Amino acid sequence: MIIQYLFEKIPQSEMKPFSQVSNREMPRQDKEFICKMMKMDPRERPTAKELLQDDWFKEKLGDEFQVELSSNCVHSADVTP
Repeated sequence: MIIQYLFEKIPQSEMKPFSQVSNREMPRQDKEFICKMMKMDPRERPTAKELLQDDWFKEKLGDEFQVELSSNCVHSADVTP
Protein backbone atom coordinates (compact mmCIF):
# COMPACT_ATOMS: atom_id res chain seq x y z
CA MET A 1 0.00 0.00 0.00
CA ILE A 2 2.75 2.48 0.87
CA ILE A 3 4.64 1.78 -2.34
CA GLN A 4 1.49 2.21 -4.39
CA TYR A 5 0.84 5.52 -2.63
CA LEU A 6 4.37 6.72 -3.39
CA PHE A 7 4.10 5.74 -7.04
CA GLU A 8 0.87 7.71 -7.30
CA LYS A 9 2.22 10.80 -5.50
CA ILE A 10 5.75 11.06 -6.90
CA PRO A 11 5.87 12.27 -10.51
CA GLN A 12 7.56 9.80 -12.89
CA SER A 13 10.01 12.54 -13.91
CA GLU A 14 11.33 12.68 -10.31
CA MET A 15 11.87 8.92 -9.98
CA LYS A 16 15.19 7.33 -10.77
CA PRO A 17 16.73 3.89 -10.32
CA PHE A 18 18.27 3.21 -6.92
CA SER A 19 21.61 2.55 -8.60
CA GLN A 20 21.66 6.19 -9.73
CA VAL A 21 21.11 7.72 -6.29
CA SER A 22 23.95 10.12 -5.57
CA ASN A 23 26.13 10.23 -2.45
CA ARG A 24 24.50 13.57 -1.64
CA GLU A 25 21.11 11.86 -1.47
CA MET A 26 22.27 8.81 0.50
CA PRO A 27 25.61 7.98 2.12
CA ARG A 28 27.68 5.40 0.23
CA GLN A 29 27.73 3.01 3.22
CA ASP A 30 23.93 3.05 3.45
CA LYS A 31 23.57 2.43 -0.27
CA GLU A 32 26.03 -0.49 -0.15
CA PHE A 33 24.15 -2.06 2.77
CA ILE A 34 20.80 -1.75 0.98
CA CYS A 35 22.31 -3.23 -2.19
CA LYS A 36 23.40 -6.28 -0.19
CA MET A 37 19.77 -6.86 0.82
CA MET A 38 18.47 -6.32 -2.70
CA LYS A 39 20.51 -9.02 -4.43
CA MET A 40 18.21 -10.93 -6.79
CA ASP A 41 19.91 -14.29 -6.34
CA PRO A 42 19.13 -15.58 -2.83
CA ARG A 43 22.41 -17.53 -2.85
CA GLU A 44 24.27 -14.22 -3.04
CA ARG A 45 21.98 -12.34 -0.65
CA PRO A 46 23.08 -12.32 3.02
CA THR A 47 20.80 -13.83 5.63
CA ALA A 48 19.18 -11.61 8.26
CA LYS A 49 21.70 -12.95 10.77
CA GLU A 50 24.60 -12.00 8.48
CA LEU A 51 23.13 -8.54 7.88
CA LEU A 52 22.80 -7.93 11.62
CA GLN A 53 26.49 -8.73 12.00
CA ASP A 54 27.46 -6.33 9.21
CA ASP A 55 29.83 -3.43 9.91
CA TRP A 56 27.01 -1.07 8.90
CA PHE A 57 25.24 -1.79 12.21
CA LYS A 58 28.43 -1.29 14.20
CA GLU A 59 28.99 2.08 12.51
CA LYS A 60 25.40 3.24 12.94
CA LEU A 61 24.73 1.93 16.44
CA GLY A 62 28.16 2.13 18.03
CA ASP A 63 28.89 0.63 21.44
CA GLU A 64 25.52 1.62 22.91
CA PHE A 65 23.64 -1.17 21.21
CA GLN A 66 24.35 -4.85 20.77
CA VAL A 67 22.47 -7.34 18.66
CA GLU A 68 22.13 -10.73 20.32
CA LEU A 69 21.47 -13.64 17.99
CA SER A 70 19.94 -16.91 19.02
CA SER A 71 18.89 -19.88 16.93
CA ASN A 72 15.19 -18.98 17.07
CA CYS A 73 15.00 -15.20 17.15
CA VAL A 74 16.86 -11.93 17.25
CA HIS A 75 16.96 -9.76 20.36
CA SER A 76 18.35 -6.31 20.84
CA ALA A 77 19.94 -5.45 24.14
CA ASP A 78 21.23 -2.25 25.61
CA VAL A 79 24.75 -2.96 26.84
CA THR A 80 25.25 0.24 28.82
CA PRO A 81 25.62 -0.40 32.56
